[in-house]
Amino acid sequence: MASTTMNPGAAFVLRMRWSYCCHLSKLKLPASNRHSLHRIHHQYSPAVPTTIYNSNSKITSLGRHGKVEEARKLFDDMPSRDVVSYASMITVYLEHNDLPRAELLFRVMPQRNLVADSAMISGYAKAGRIDEAQRIFDDMPRRNVFSWTSLISGYFRSGRVCEARQLFERMPEKNVVSWTTALLGFAQNGLIDQARITFDQMPERNVVAWTAMIKVYVDNYLVNEAYKLFCQMPERNLYSWNIMIQGCLEGNKVDEAVRLFASMPRRNAVSWTTMLTGLARNRSTKLAREYFDQMPNRDIAAWNAMITAYADEGLMVEATGLFDMMSERNTVTWNAIIDGYSRNGPEGEAFKYFIEMLRCCIRANETTLTNIGGATMHWGNELELNSEVGVAYQKEDIVKCEELHSERSSKERLLEED
Repeated sequence: MASTTMNPGAAFVLRMRWSYCCHLSKLKLPASNRHSLHRIHHQYSPAVPTTIYNSNSKITSLGRHGKVEEARKLFDDMPSRDVVSYASMITVYLEHNDLPRAELLFRVMPQRNLVADSAMISGYAKAGRIDEAQRIFDDMPRRNVFSWTSLISGYFRSGRVCEARQLFERMPEKNVVSWTTALLGFAQNGLIDQARITFDQMPERNVVAWTAMIKVYVDNYLVNEAYKLFCQMPERNLYSWNIMIQGCLEGNKVDEAVRLFASMPRRNAVSWTTMLTGLARNRSTKLAREYFDQMPNRDIAAWNAMITAYADEGLMVEATGLFDMMSERNTVTWNAIIDGYSRNGPEGEAFKYFIEMLRCCIRANETTLTNIGGATMHWGNELELNSEVGVAYQKEDIVKCEELHSERSSKERLLEED
């Protein structure tokens, strides 16, 4: 079994080092600065053997690249581990939503530390296990802003607003993340006015806090309030612009959305797709197509938005033209064209696209079956999709292509005879 013994002095140095580095990791630093910090951090951490330090760093790196099993194998193969090794592996599990394995490792930790405790509080809170998160919090010899904020967020998620508020008021030190968490927590529980009060009470606000409050207004269809706040922002980022444009389009303020879009200092794919989708919902399909044609790079979401816009208008020739031009299609693409033909005809066309979708081994979901079910009802055929078409629909939204081939010919004959 790997050794985990460490003298108290070394443990203290390690805890301080780990806490500091975790704080640094949250900062948006240039790569050169991060490398310098890691180099200095390694140079002035004599309490940690090089092999352990390197292994801990590797575990974190593997986790960031989604290689969870490789990270665990490295952890298991370590000849000796320290408290950071455990905290690193627990964090990897939680980042990949594997609370059970994180919990098991946490329970066998020979020594707890601030990072592991805080990570588990966050994991339990996100899973709705707020009482377990509270127990860890109560047992902590010292707490940081992250542990307080995670627990507060958990109470808000669980709808326990009074407890969240009391905890927030007890918090000895708050940062902009804590305030923003409280703001969003009140909003998620329908307390929009309290969210605004919290925003106004913030001693300092960054672009994230401003954008969060704007999004609260947009999500609750309070577009005028959102726009007033947007105009007051000292600085804006892409997300701020995109949210405000989305709000204008959802509030049927197309002209304002167009003006904002033209004023954007820069745009990304989300900006363009937001415009396309919003214009389509406002039945401004011609204008949406103009934006689509101007896009410097079109992702699949933009193509899908434009096809859906044409289908909603009953312009199936245009929708099919775009569909045929696509080099790559996903389930949303096929659902859009199937739904369009299901609602607009001609009869049987939706089902032909459905058969082709299965032939291409594209995953179908509940929306697919609803669309094709509606199409079959339109032309008077009662089809048992699961048995006759061979769609193995499950909760995971999976179609098993290998089960379709034996069913295909009989269904295609049915279409020809119809």
